[in-house]
Amino acid sequence: MMSAYEEDSSGLVTFPDVAFGNSGARIKVMRHVRLGPSVLAPDAWWPQGRPLPSVDLGIGGQLNFDTAAVQPKARLKFQDWLSLRLLPVPSIKLQKRFVIPGAGAGVKVSYECPLEELRSFWQPPARLMVSIESGGPRGFRLTQGGVEFDQRFVIPGGKAVVRAAGQLGLPPRLPLEEDEPPCPGDAAAGWSQGPLVTHVGCREC
Repeated sequence: MMSAYEEDSSGLVTFPDVAFGNSGARIKVMRHVRLGPSVLAPDAWWPQGRPLPSVDLGIGGQLNFDTAAVQPKARLKFQDWLSLRLLPVPSIKLQKRFVIPGAGAGVKVSYECPLEELRSFWQPPARLMVSIESGGPRGFRLTQGGVEFDQRFVIPGGKAVVRAAGQLGLPPRLPLEEDEPPCPGDAAAGWSQGPLVTHVGCREC
């Protein structure tokens, strides 16, 4: 008798009968253990600074609907500048936010690299990302991949924030080549040109 689930070579448990294809949907459940006093980190959406624990240990899992794979996740985060990801792939992430005074916006710079690739930290799969973020419940984020538009609102009681985001891709080169769309999609992933919903989620405050 065949099992209802399979385990692939990477150790992930998959459910091939319920894979969606190219939806980009996922469910992530994390349990957080917060240690040490809270600190205020710069954030364009929090004018007085965003309160964060000194150390945040997160353990949980993620279900990717495209591959129907269950993936373990674990990471250790120090304030808002250093994350050590233990599962599924050990990696290090450094990030820093800068608020632009009087502009209601900020700049986020982050760098991520798998631990086994640190000897060649300047080349892929390591990556350096820079984004410009506006403050407020309605905002935008300018990234290398395009312009993301955010909508956030706090659930009554102030215990969680719901966020929805969409992205409008930027042209990979200028001037555009003949018949090249100004807002490219991802044909391999089944995305058409134009706006794309990238994120719908709920997070505890």
